[in-house]
Amino acid sequence: MRAGKQKNIEHIEQKLFWVLAAVIAASIAVYLYFVVSAAVYAADRQHIASQAAELRSGLSELESTYLAEAKRIDPEFARQRGYHDAQEVVYARRDTLVSNSVYNSDNEI
Repeated sequence: MRAGKQKNIEHIEQKLFWVLAAVIAASIAVYLYFVVSAAVYAADRQHIASQAAELRSGLSELESTYLAEAKRIDPEFARQRGYHDAQEVVYARRDTLVSNSVYNSDNEI
């Protein structure tokens, strides 16, 4: 009887060994995956940061061009392009469902 129990215990130990070996192998594989993905993400982040810096410099150039062009526009420039002063000022207004709207003419506030 003792030989049967001994075989059973050896069989359980062998299964336990392989289960633990598989768990350790899986843990190492997951660890390596996370280390490699962290390195890849760090490289991507550096690439994205350099692209953002390029975009910021391009935006800066566009802003300076816009400001330089905006300084050229004055009433005389507008008249040369066919614009004219408004004769009558009209404000846009829409009806609302609220009776005490700030747009009502009888509002005294």
